[in-house]
Amino acid sequence: MMQPVGGMDRIAHALYLAVQPSVKLNEPVTAIRREGQGVRVEHRGGSTSADYAVVTLPANLLERIANDFSPAKKAALKGINYLKSAKVAFEAPRFWEEDGVYGGLAWTDRLNENVIYPSEGFHSPRGVIIGAYVAGWTHQDTPDAFVKLPLAEQIRISAGSIEALHPGKSRLLEHAVAVNWGQVPFSEGVGALWAGGPGGHARRTGAYLELLKPEGPIVFAGEHLSYQGLWQEGSALSAHEALKLVRAMAAEKPVKAAA
Repeated sequence: MMQPVGGMDRIAHALYLAVQPSVKLNEPVTAIRREGQGVRVEHRGGSTSADYAVVTLPANLLERIANDFSPAKKAALKGINYLKSAKVAFEAPRFWEEDGVYGGLAWTDRLNENVIYPSEGFHSPRGVIIGAYVAGWTHQDTPDAFVKLPLAEQIRISAGSIEALHPGKSRLLEHAVAVNWGQVPFSEGVGALWAGGPGGHARRTGAYLELLKPEGPIVFAGEHLSYQGLWQEGSALSAHEALKLVRAMAAEKPVKAAA
């Protein structure tokens, strides 16, 4: 009920399996161009032409991709701030369960911000404990400060917070993994910060409203065009709205008479 078996990426993988024959991997987009009444997407290995395109690239990447968008669209794509979140995790015997902890979070006043305990696999021999989920929960400047540190220092701070919460147990932490989303290719961040911080729901104007409008046969979608920002749910809601626009435009398109 609460989480997909195997992790959140199982949702994206299930969608991929449904459309796998049409997916082209390892062909990054290099340009998006209008082509007559349609659109041409240029990418490594060639180009793809279509009547319509739903562009789900994050705004921070789309801004840098060659295009012939209107001045209003180009202006709307500029300067959208993206959250540079980070996580650090360890594998370990489930020592936290010996302290009566089954799931949930522990908040800290350190740069790692929190410790998250697994909410599955109770009483298994080992588990994965998250020693940092840095997203500006405690202070908006924390993500930038944390990701500027070397990964070894990020791991040290995270292990130190676990040690403070469970004295003597940090020695059991193994196989540390650190991910800084701002450094991940093809995303360079977790999501757009329209209101200056995660969870902001202030009414959006300007660039947000402009990007909701089609650019001829091109429509835009993604978590950045949803009030459920930073979440897969927002991406899905935005995609449904984008497809409604495509369907409406296709219904209005005049049908050519047969020769």
